[in-house]
Amino acid sequence: MELDYKSRYTKDNILAYYQSERGEAIFMLLWGGVVSGISLWGILSLEDIFWTGMFYTVIPLSTLQFLMGVRNLIFVKKKRTKVLDKLSLSLLKAVKAEKTRVLNTQIRLRFYRLIEQILFFLGFAFTFVGGVFGLSVFLAGSGIGLMLQSAVLLIQDLFAEWRTGIYLDELEIKE
Repeated sequence: MELDYKSRYTKDNILAYYQSERGEAIFMLLWGGVVSGISLWGILSLEDIFWTGMFYTVIPLSTLQFLMGVRNLIFVKKKRTKVLDKLSLSLLKAVKAEKTRVLNTQIRLRFYRLIEQILFFLGFAFTFVGGVFGLSVFLAGSGIGLMLQSAVLLIQDLFAEWRTGIYLDELEIKE
């Protein structure tokens, strides 16, 4: 079946969006895996209390990022196939379903952004209290690790939120 111009344009936008979703999943998988590996190595081999504090706070976030990257990589193809199947049946129904999914994604990304901002400022507080007041080198290391990893997650999710906003605009069908 030959697709009309609107369907073809919409299909191209869907494919481009899911290609960028795949790219983000690969980034999450690689960054989370590498940082988790380095953190695990650091915990096992380094004895400096600063680095130990840093790696202890980084490893849970980077492991979570790695697992989410694996999950997203597995499901991105399934989601793309599902949307394209719906598109071949009905353009309007497919676009409506995809808009609903993307709006839910944006809500979830805003929640993630809030959590990541809280973690960043918590890391800043740990660094300030541990480093400036000289309370604990471990606390300063924990704060820096928390700030670094939450900043990476925040930037990643800001890009995802920006991308979903553009995708939502592209899904608008002009009659």
